[in-house]
Amino acid sequence: MYSLLFPVFDVLLVSPHVLYSEDGVPERPSSEDLSHIVPLGVASIAQYLDARGLRVKLLHLESVYSADPSRWNLDLVLAEHPARVVGIQAHWYLYANGAITVAERYKKLHPESAVYLGGQFASVMAEQFLRACPAVDGVVHGEGEIPVERLAAAAKSGRPLSEVGSCWHRKKDELVFREADEDGLVPMDELPLLDPRSDVFRGVQWTSRTYMNISRGFCPKECGYCMANNRPFFRRKLSGVSVERVLEQARILDECGFKDVHLGENEFLMPRYMEELAEALETENLDLTFRLETHPQMFSRPGLTEKLVRGGFRRFVLGAESGSLRVLRKAGRWSTPEKLLSAVRHIHDAGATVLTAWICNLPGEEEEDVELSLKAMSDVVDAGGDVYWISILVCPPATPFANSPDKYGLKLLVKTLDDWRKWCWVSKEIVSLEGMLENPVKYLTQVSEGARPEDMVRRLVRYRTHARELVPGMRRNGDVIRDDAELFSGHHKMLDWYEHEGHLLYTF
Repeated sequence: MYSLLFPVFDVLLVSPHVLYSEDGVPERPSSEDLSHIVPLGVASIAQYLDARGLRVKLLHLESVYSADPSRWNLDLVLAEHPARVVGIQAHWYLYANGAITVAERYKKLHPESAVYLGGQFASVMAEQFLRACPAVDGVVHGEGEIPVERLAAAAKSGRPLSEVGSCWHRKKDELVFREADEDGLVPMDELPLLDPRSDVFRGVQWTSRTYMNISRGFCPKECGYCMANNRPFFRRKLSGVSVERVLEQARILDECGFKDVHLGENEFLMPRYMEELAEALETENLDLTFRLETHPQMFSRPGLTEKLVRGGFRRFVLGAESGSLRVLRKAGRWSTPEKLLSAVRHIHDAGATVLTAWICNLPGEEEEDVELSLKAMSDVVDAGGDVYWISILVCPPATPFANSPDKYGLKLLVKTLDDWRKWCWVSKEIVSLEGMLENPVKYLTQVSEGARPEDMVRRLVRYRTHARELVPGMRRNGDVIRDDAELFSGHHKMLDWYEHEGHLLYTF
């Protein structure tokens, strides 16, 4: 029986911390802990279920903790939130430990509740999660709005939850997967508009920066390191929310006092759509600055860059990955260093800043490729861009690299859920070259054919050190956004962080 002390939710959606100590206190792997971010996936599900008439709440545990750390008690917080169905987000490997801890503690407090994990990482490792954590009753596979609604309906009516589609279920001693229902996706323009003022978000502490999904779907490209072309997690064809709906969402965020909005799920290149959106935003006169993560090819469309900037886009992120065309092609990346530099120039000249993202130790990378990448980084800064976002190659499950390592000359070191739970902490260490060299294999999810582990970690340090030397040029490049005081200040704070300790953060 549920406790009569607290109201019972139809659905409780939980965003956990990355890791907890044995007494349930959040542990932070680095100064770049992501726990403060309110995940879009669970926020969208919460808003959708509320509109469908269910009693639902998003429990963002970092908001509860940061409100008063001295009074934090994880078990007490969970005890106060009984629910028929509990959905815990585990979209990325960083949340694997926290999600399992919350599931175990919640189930002890509310054994009658059905506990489900959700998100891309949970989906692709569903069977391992279910075997590792008996407290988890199932995993929602793919987009969660309709499956979670149907889980709640089953729980309220007393019907078996194991019949709900697009889910893994624990059914007695068996693990059962139910295929997705034909009507299991919400039409794009019926996806909910997020309103942080809604009761479902009571207690959530939002920052001045937030995120907005403007598209969903399967990416048709085959970048070796990316999970975004993973079927069946992504079941719908890549498509955008209508421009009118995006404007409605932007107006709500503006009314709520947000200042900086990062547009998510749009790195797959939709230039015509973005042109229409930019033209519409230009007429809105919103007090919002927009960020966009996208592809260098976007900026080859004549006039688009200038329209984006006039529409309020002042910060871009572009995937560079490597300065070697040979390496890019092997990785399945459909860009070139020349297109990257052209995009950076267009963006800077139009009045915005651009951060380029790089990956070292891509398959087949040799010394000549390293030199090409170092030169390309310098060229990017000379063209007006930034280069401090540099990661060592990580091979998550369900990526082409992880699915076919032999094809790419890779030997996977991190494969199982247990491996990823350990890597969660390693990947967010602040560590020097000397520290890595004490046990270089510890800092790799794979080893490339013909490369020594110690040389692979040295390569990361070379890239990061070079980027740190380029910081003065990046500071000058930031002058293009001097008219936006908040964005300009954030630009320099990020560079301050990178100089001080960011270059030592193992994986961004």
